[in-house]
Amino acid sequence: MMRRKDDKFKVLEKPTIIGTLKLDYMTLGLVDEEKVLKYELMIEDGRRLTKEYSRVLMRKHRARQVVESTLLRMKKEAIEALP
Repeated sequence: MMRRKDDKFKVLEKPTIIGTLKLDYMTLGLVDEEKVLKYELMIEDGRRLTKEYSRVLMRKHRARQVVESTLLRMKKEAIEALP
């Protein structure tokens, strides 16, 4: 799928290659192009997937914040413990 300037999605007929050119599974002959599953996403599906991805990123961000704040608190306590 590609996004246009007017925020409408266009479904491509031919699958696009993601990754290094000439080194994907189809070009190397490891996977038949006919056997690859084709997904047709609707706008609602894209919005749902975007929200879920955002939730996952925020969980990771919050976990990292907890670790960083704990580390800073421990450093602060260690500095205060010095004579």
